[in-house]
Amino acid sequence: MPPKTKAPAAPKESITLGPQIREGELVFGVAHIFASFNDTFVHVTDLSGRETIVRVTGKLSIILPKNMEH
Repeated sequence: MPPKTKAPAAPKESITLGPQIREGELVFGVAHIFASFNDTFVHVTDLSGRETIVRVTGKLSIILPKNMEH
């Protein structure tokens, strides 16, 4: 039986999950935002996603005038 020949493999497309950066644009970090029913999380990392720069969770914040009690 003759050996089987393989079809040439199609070139693989590279998949990037980072930000889409335009030429001349400066990017210092990536903001990962998750919003649930009860809370919102904002997690800012460097471009690799490994180093945390800032992490904030949603808080109820109400600004009242000084003469009004809460």
